[in-house]
Amino acid sequence: MSPAIRFSYKKDGVEYRTGIAFSRVLAFRKRAERCCKAWHIEGAYDTLVEVENSSWVEEMRADTNEQWRNKWAMHHYLIYLDSVGCFEAIAESWSALPDEK
Repeated sequence: MSPAIRFSYKKDGVEYRTGIAFSRVLAFRKRAERCCKAWHIEGAYDTLVEVENSSWVEEMRADTNEQWRNKWAMHHYLIYLDSVGCFEAIAESWSALPDEK
């Protein structure tokens, strides 16, 4: 099972559960809403984005054992969820989980 961020939303009065699953996760972090800066929110509000030229990816790559350092792609993904905060993952890829009623 892949690590995932699960959340719910309402559409046409019906509540759905869904989420985002990540594969080959190297690192994950969550920032409380009160600690988020504008760049954590703008463009990432309820939207998964990839952080380009991420210093966090470079830090994790440098800390990774040499035999594993370049084995998989490392992408820095970020999403801001209102009243919850910011979630970030360094992972090879992501996929949307199916909506459930």
